[in-house]
Amino acid sequence: MFLAQALTLRKKMEHDIESAIRLISNTSYVAVGEPKPKRNPNEVLGSLNGMMDDLSALVCRIDEANSKTVLSNGMTIRQAMAKRKVVTYMNAKIAERLGTFSRKDEHIRILDADMVSQFNNNNARMWRELDDLIQEANWKTEV
Repeated sequence: MFLAQALTLRKKMEHDIESAIRLISNTSYVAVGEPKPKRNPNEVLGSLNGMMDDLSALVCRIDEANSKTVLSNGMTIRQAMAKRKVVTYMNAKIAERLGTFSRKDEHIRILDADMVSQFNNNNARMWRELDDLIQEANWKTEV
């Protein structure tokens, strides 16, 4: 299985666990005189351990692949994901902080708008390049 497929399977497994927990929650009580639910919540609860073990094993395989797979830029997938996350964080924080003054405030901006634009453009380009490398590796890496 390729890493991309493992990521899709992980999402499905997480959804299945959430559904099982929701089913347990919705069927753990019945009103007096009402029929018992079709699915026994105790059986579903019992199956959660196996579901969590399967998910845990898959997450370990994904994490191992992310740590060992080296991209064409020399970074591992894990390093590229961390860098991409930091770029996203930086862009969000800069946008948040630079947007704090409205135009009606009597402040003069001394920060060079072209430098900010260039900074944002460089980060956006870096994010796209990292994402492209990660996505490419996801379809080439076996787990």
